[in-house]
Amino acid sequence: IVTIAKVALVNHLGALKDSNNLTAIVRAVNDSLLSSITAKGIGLALQLFILDSQRQVLVYTSCGMPYPMLADAYHRLQPLEMRQPPLGFFRQMKVEQREVPLAPGQLLVVASDGIFERFNQKKEEYGLARFKGSAEAQLQKSASSPELLESIFADADMFSESTPHHDDMTALCARLV
Repeated sequence: IVTIAKVALVNHLGALKDSNNLTAIVRAVNDSLLSSITAKGIGLALQLFILDSQRQVLVYTSCGMPYPMLADAYHRLQPLEMRQPPLGFFRQMKVEQREVPLAPGQLLVVASDGIFERFNQKKEEYGLARFKGSAEAQLQKSASSPELLESIFADADMFSESTPHHDDMTALCARLV
């Protein structure tokens, strides 16, 4: 399923040459998945971002993923809410994209659900609140992006009490300079 999505993404990146239209790419990936996968109940979560430094905006779409977050001037993470299902389930799927203004130095933080759904030995979930608390504490220390990412993974690992994780754990940061 990931290979199908990657091929569809690569084949449709040309659509971005003249515009920031992420919805066309999402629809193409969704169509490719629906036409290639015969098993029911298999889908793919996908987020796409364009950091437009000339216009100082973030263009994004998010399908089935935890909300991306922007750090505000007080180092608090503000979720960019967008409720869309994962790809590969619905043929006629409403897809939207949004733009938010960015100030130079503003930080985008994105994480996969594998981090939020990390469990400890008591079967408690790491969750969004812990994620935000850990990340915001690091941001208060003026942490660099690599330090922030390292601390997120370290905090989730410590919380898990050596309980093995069941999903991939991915996070990234991007900053407008």
